Amino acid sequence: MKNVSKIISIVLGSLLILMSDISVGQEYLHTNERNIFVVVNDNGIRWRVSPEINPDRYHVFCKNDGSTNRVEFISGIDSTSFTVQNHDTIRFSVILRETDTAYTEVVGVHSLPSQISTQEKLYYLGLIWSESKYNFMNIDQLCFDWDSLYMAYIDVVIQTENDFDYYRALQSFVAQLNDGHTSVNNGGQFARFLDYIPFTIDHLDQRVFVTSIRDDIAGRIEVGAEIISVNGKSVIDFLEDDIFPYISTSTPDHKWAVAMNSFTYGYRGEPLEVTWKNSNGTVKTVVFERNGESTRYNREGENKYQRHGVQRVFKPNLDLTYTTDSIAVLEFNRFHPEKETISAFLQLMPSLQKAKGLIIDIRNNGGGSTGVAHEVIKRIIRQDWFLGLAAETRINDAVYKAMGFGYEEYKPYYENRVYRQEDADTIFIADTIERLDYPIAILIGVNTGSAAEDFLLMLYEIEERPLLIGTPTAGTTGAPLVIPGLPGGGFARICARRCKYPYSLKPFVNEGIQPDIHVFRTVEEILNGEDAALNQAIDILSEKIKM
Repeated sequence: MKNVSKIISIVLGSLLILMSDISVGQEYLHTNERNIFVVVNDNGIRWRVSPEINPDRYHVFCKNDGSTNRVEFISGIDSTSFTVQNHDTIRFSVILRETDTAYTEVVGVHSLPSQISTQEKLYYLGLIWSESKYNFMNIDQLCFDWDSLYMAYIDVVIQTENDFDYYRALQSFVAQLNDGHTSVNNGGQFARFLDYIPFTIDHLDQRVFVTSIRDDIAGRIEVGAEIISVNGKSVIDFLEDDIFPYISTSTPDHKWAVAMNSFTYGYRGEPLEVTWKNSNGTVKTVVFERNGESTRYNREGENKYQRHGVQRVFKPNLDLTYTTDSIAVLEFNRFHPEKETISAFLQLMPSLQKAKGLIIDIRNNGGGSTGVAHEVIKRIIRQDWFLGLAAETRINDAVYKAMGFGYEEYKPYYENRVYRQEDADTIFIADTIERLDYPIAILIGVNTGSAAEDFLLMLYEIEERPLLIGTPTAGTTGAPLVIPGLPGGGFARICARRCKYPYSLKPFVNEGIQPDIHVFRTVEEILNGEDAALNQAIDILSEKIKM
């Protein structure tokens, strides 16, 4: 009997240990809306309840010092709270509209995950290498051997210490193809481990300036300050070592533009030491914590802090304003989604017909659908037709490649350098389409890319087209071949199409579209939020209207 009692005691003890690790779902939160607030230590963020995901997991980033985090889930009708430490897993149920249940987990995390096996690391590296070898459009533009780079990266990916570093290795591998439509994306799976410092920056002539700051860091750095070093490195060395190698772009200017958005972004557990200089020549060194997003909102989901300096304002796809002399300024910020964007543009046509001139601003248009570009072109040119895009793509023929080993005429197939030419389609403009028959200018810049560049490619060689004002574009368009299913929900893209100017058939490879009138920025304009390109476009159109 003693032995039996001992066995029962052991079993009961094991069950108690198991139950202490796994919540049995006795906590409930009721909500009538999918979007609720999660408040971590008085910092709030919106979170979407997802019953279709089981478990519906919320990760809380925790310091690795034994400290606790107070986590509250707040709906419009209910609330519940927990204390969470690193490695904790707390389970409860969210009852959505009394008809659906989300089985929710709150997980305390600190260390970056390390779940990708060596076999997976090698497989996905090889998959990206192989698809690029046979489908990457600009393989003929490389100044290095792609196979040799792949062999060198085998050891690199094997030695990565965690999943984030593995993705960084893949990103640096693909970035060496120097193409904005060829990249690796981790699918946002590491967002809980990453954050930024709450100031924004811009660049001019390889110098970096602070353009805005939040209240909580006022006094530690100034708007207008020039950043001269980061973590003991000069700005240039910091960018070259820590930022540029992971950015997939087609031109150096676009790489600089993208780098400004990721300059302070990184692991939340690693501070950033910034040395800056103000206009008086005073130099200061400050150590910042990366906590911009995690401290951004209050309990009601509102911004806790005011921002000082040049404001970044999110704008809709189309934003129409007018100057005092009836020149329409149409900010066309995205060419997607296609149907909705075309519909919104057509709804503006009656108003645009009444203007005396039009400025189309696509400086922040990263693309979308070329179909949107077609609809705009139909209304801003005078001729009855125009050409769509010409292009070329690669051909892989196994039989011809086999014959290329012994027959000279098939050797290009053996060497993977055969291309199919695609002529441009003729796009006719119906007589019923109303035109905008007045002076038009288009503002372009380094963030104009993809379908927005298709728009310019189709326009560029047309006689009497609108004037292009600004700086060269991003230099990246084409058809990306998507490779889904990378570990944790990531994916890769490989550019499989090289677009051409439709009339001259000149290839569009790794260079931006050049404006007719270059308007370069100054530091003063950047810091004061002035818009020299827009002002010049207004002046030019005003003069044309008077003629």
